[in-house]
Amino acid sequence: MKIHWTLISLCIGICSGVAVQLTFESWKIALPAGILSFLIALYFDPKRRYFRAFSMIIAIIAGLNKFFFEIKGTLFGIDFKVGSGEISWVVTFGLILLAGFCLFLDYFERNGKLKGTFLDFTINKNVVKNVKGENIQVHQNINKK
Repeated sequence: MKIHWTLISLCIGICSGVAVQLTFESWKIALPAGILSFLIALYFDPKRRYFRAFSMIIAIIAGLNKFFFEIKGTLFGIDFKVGSGEISWVVTFGLILLAGFCLFLDYFERNGKLKGTFLDFTINKNVVKNVKGENIQVHQNINKK
């Protein structure tokens, strides 16, 4: 039986909310803690790894392009200039392309279209099949200690 990730996230949220309630004895702290734990666990769904990468790239783009500052001054007779420079438009464009590619991969992964490609990271080495024929060899790496 496979448990859906949303149910696992809900259990994490409830358990953390109960733990905070027992620790601090305040529902005003326990309720936001439980909701936040649920949302964080939901965000880290293993099947949505490309969407996570997309959201991280968007945060990088926002952080790199938004915070531009420059401070000029004189301190003890020494002129100084401190700041965070702008990044090139090429870097921003490259990050936008990478974010779009991550959305593209997320869409295909959710719809099962990555199966059998080099981007399919689900590995199942234990295959059970009906084997028929002659001269069949089975290799098992069993280390006896």
